[in-house]
Amino acid sequence: MIHEKNNLPQLRVEDRGNIRWLIVDNPSRLNAFTMAMWAALPRLIREAEEDPEVRVIVLTGAGEKAFSPGANIPK
Repeated sequence: MIHEKNNLPQLRVEDRGNIRWLIVDNPSRLNAFTMAMWAALPRLIREAEEDPEVRVIVLTGAGEKAFSPGANIPK
């Protein structure tokens, strides 16, 4: 199940059974976090913690090259 509450396309939220997947989806930047993504992450984790159906939270990156180098710092 994909969550519609999350309005950040670069940080997808999916439920697969009792597993909540938080997927960093910014492969053109090696999944670097934007400031909006950093701001949203604590809320998304808190929502997963408060959901009685969620037993595991997985944070992963989309694509094949990298999980994440960290923050996307604009020039």
